[in-house]
Amino acid sequence: MTDTWLKLLKQNLKQKGPKKVSAELGYSTATLNLCKNGKYEKTEKVKARVMAIYGNNGKVECPVLGGITPQRCADHHGRARKVGIRVGNPDTMRLHKTCLKCPVRGG
Repeated sequence: MTDTWLKLLKQNLKQKGPKKVSAELGYSTATLNLCKNGKYEKTEKVKARVMAIYGNNGKVECPVLGGITPQRCADHHGRARKVGIRVGNPDTMRLHKTCLKCPVRGG
């Protein structure tokens, strides 16, 4: 019997394509392909990320923004890593600090 996380991964790969799922999860397409085919040994972190991002009816529970889409989560996380502390807006700074420590993204 296939695990729930693997079903979710395969479903999202089929619907969205490997590039978009790779961006949303933060793993390479090669890693996701190996997981999909059952050839990846250390699936615990991938499993946790898939369940955190896709396991809540397609919504990621952000501590700052609330329920957001996986793509918006990935965008904010990527921006937080690039921007650093060069932020002037207090709300953006709070989001930046939270994104870097986010349990969904393995922070």
